Amino acid sequence: MSLVRRKIFSVGVLALMACGASAADHADHSDPSVSSSEAPRTFSWAGAYAGLHGGVASTKFNPFNREDAPAVGAQAGYNLQAGSGVLDAELEGSYMNNEVPMPDGKVETRFRGVHVTESELMVPDRIDGIGSPGLPGYMDAQHDKLFRQAVNNARSSIAAPLPANAPIWSSNSPYGDFSYGGYSWNNDVWGTGAGPQTISVHAGKQWSVWSNQPNTDGIKSYPHQALNIEKPLSSINTLTSSFNQDVPTGGAWDTAYDIWDSSHQNEIMLWTNYTGNPDGSGNVKPISYHYDRSGAAIPLYRNVNMGGATWNVFTGSNGHNVISLLCTSKSDSGTVDIKGILEWLKSKGYFGDIHVGSVQYGVEITSSPEGMNFNFNNWSVSST
Repeated sequence: MSLVRRKIFSVGVLALMACGASAADHADHSDPSVSSSEAPRTFSWAGAYAGLHGGVASTKFNPFNREDAPAVGAQAGYNLQAGSGVLDAELEGSYMNNEVPMPDGKVETRFRGVHVTESELMVPDRIDGIGSPGLPGYMDAQHDKLFRQAVNNARSSIAAPLPANAPIWSSNSPYGDFSYGGYSWNNDVWGTGAGPQTISVHAGKQWSVWSNQPNTDGIKSYPHQALNIEKPLSSINTLTSSFNQDVPTGGAWDTAYDIWDSSHQNEIMLWTNYTGNPDGSGNVKPISYHYDRSGAAIPLYRNVNMGGATWNVFTGSNGHNVISLLCTSKSDSGTVDIKGILEWLKSKGYFGDIHVGSVQYGVEITSSPEGMNFNFNNWSVSST
């Protein structure tokens, strides 16, 4: 059931309660000797209330609903009346089993919640000439109040835009994947002992991940966004990428580009920010053929200026060639000349005219205890 229908349904329940209260008050205040000016108020909106609701979703109010998706939930609130004014606060939550197919993916909706705070001006009760509340007039006033409350709630739920960070797709599946606007995303939870993780796509260049990984050794996941290039390096004139992100201060992780050739024999990683150290030490380290006595990876090249930044370069093997470049000045935003970096590596003999396959960007998470959020605000790739 849409938020509007659920609201109107709950208001309808309150209307029935109001009718019962009104009838009881009629019996108490039907003395014809009471003048209209002396008649006491026959109804008060003050007090707490609670209710249940259920139904099905509707595409009329939300295109991401499916007509046959069931919705069940509850609401609770409190009315505080002061004279002819009423202040209402309400909490409402619903569970929906809703999945809507989209191009190259689907939109899932499981939970919805809303809190509403509003004020109302009470319509005065109408009393008949002999002192009894005139039932039709009194109920008209109450229904008018209920109707206006329902309309206000409906307007707030329909006209209000979706939050800027509302996802168009989300998944907690280990390898949940989604494609949109030429890009693709993957939750990519692959490590031993991995915990729960949810990836969400908010727009074509904006996504986020919540991850709760235990404080143990080994990479647990690499949630990422990707773009396929599928060109020989020699035929690429330009290949650049921009990133902008918000990351937590704790845990053990690295935000990195992962660039593959089409044969998957060469993997080039560009670390932009990380919880370890540029010299290869710390709680996250690049793959390396050589480590010192403390366990730190040993770079082959230090402080190489290329691709718009300065890097330390490490090489190793993970069943294929792995070349890791750690930016010596950690950053959460910037532009990287990927073409320039690949050409420099080619000049050092690491590979020949490779066929550039996928350019990925995300976060390798070793640990994020109690759950941490990573927000990628604007990631894009440009190539000619």
